[in-house]
Amino acid sequence: MKVFQSLEGYGEGTKTNGKRLRYVPEKDREEIFENYFRILSDEPWLNCTDIKHCTALEYQLLAEKIWADMAFVLPAFEHALLYSDKSAFVAVYYLNVDMKKSQIEYPIPGAGHAEDIMFMLDVPSMELKLNGKSTSLWEILHSPPSNPYRPEEYMYHMVDIFVNHWASIIKHGHPASPWPQFEREYKHFVEWTNNATHAIEKVHSKLPPTIEFMIDTYGSLGSSATVISSSLFALFFALLF
Repeated sequence: MKVFQSLEGYGEGTKTNGKRLRYVPEKDREEIFENYFRILSDEPWLNCTDIKHCTALEYQLLAEKIWADMAFVLPAFEHALLYSDKSAFVAVYYLNVDMKKSQIEYPIPGAGHAEDIMFMLDVPSMELKLNGKSTSLWEILHSPPSNPYRPEEYMYHMVDIFVNHWASIIKHGHPASPWPQFEREYKHFVEWTNNATHAIEKVHSKLPPTIEFMIDTYGSLGSSATVISSSLFALFFALLF
């Protein structure tokens, strides 16, 4: 259960890092771990059928998923609810694309913290000369050093989506396409995912299952978290009028 000590910033009375992201009462820790195992049991990276007989890597990945959700995703949704409860218009989006990280370092596909900035700044289109060779900035800043790759076709379409939305927000105060209000009763959010050639925008009316569990059974207890936007998977912004 070291993942919860890491979130708290203390372990066995000793300070372990400089930030206290969230305190998780000891009585809740085993239940959270067991529920994550249950909810994620169909994921391709989780092959064990008994929580007591998983591999070291499977335990590590479960712990990383819990850490990411509690340190990043849950606080973002909690703060989105706080703004919404104060009658602010809140739009939530979830970047869910496979960034092809090293399978050795992190075998779960998906997007990491702040990777949407790459699309916001149109990094896939940026080229520079390096040692006399034309190289994409994407390869340098983003792709794994052990397996660099050039931007894929869908990424240029994702750039268009990001730039159009943020240009519209800056100019008009709202996204380029209708996003439903995120609120306590109707937790709508936009998911951006992809196929081989295009970015895809989907609207959901239900939270990801692990976050729904957290908010329903744990998030209501309160948070000592600091919002630092995305987890491996989500961000939000609020528009105040």
